[in-house]
Amino acid sequence: MVRRTMTNGKKKRTHLSKDDPLRPLTTKQQRFVDFYDGNATDAARKAGYKGNTLTLGQVGDQNLKKINIVHALRKREDKRNNPHIATREERQAFWTRVLRGEELSSVIIGAGKAQRVEMCGPKMPDRLKASELLGRSEADFIDTTKLTGPNGGPIQTQHVPVDLSDFSDSELTVMEKLGFSKGKDEPSIS
Repeated sequence: MVRRTMTNGKKKRTHLSKDDPLRPLTTKQQRFVDFYDGNATDAARKAGYKGNTLTLGQVGDQNLKKINIVHALRKREDKRNNPHIATREERQAFWTRVLRGEELSSVIIGAGKAQRVEMCGPKMPDRLKASELLGRSEADFIDTTKLTGPNGGPIQTQHVPVDLSDFSDSELTVMEKLGFSKGKDEPSIS
């Protein structure tokens, strides 16, 4: 891609480098940006890159080092941080006002000519819901899940051998760095 600039009244052609944030994204790179939610391996897979999990992880890591992709991700995040969307603090302040009965709303009372509008505080179910939402946002309630096997016993696991002959030396090196150690025929977590 070529960018044209003016120098001393003369047009000058400059080529955009691979790392220039103005360089347009390829279709796969744009799809990577669209799918990226903190998991680069999954975003690479969904974007259409090919390979096993290790290869996709490497592709995702490489993409996150490209300036034009980082620029596109920041641009996407800036759009998400829209001033029209309530922040966490704004939601918590609103729930607190509802909980305390300070958030008023207009209510039509009566019918026909006797109809009038009055300002009323929230009803008890709404105040209780605001209390719950505020507590959840502050992690006051912790939901726990207990997983057990049959009849409340331990969960049964099975050791499954893995054939490492399909992996390249570089993939085995990456696996080793991730905590797998080379055995005869199967990796084991160290």
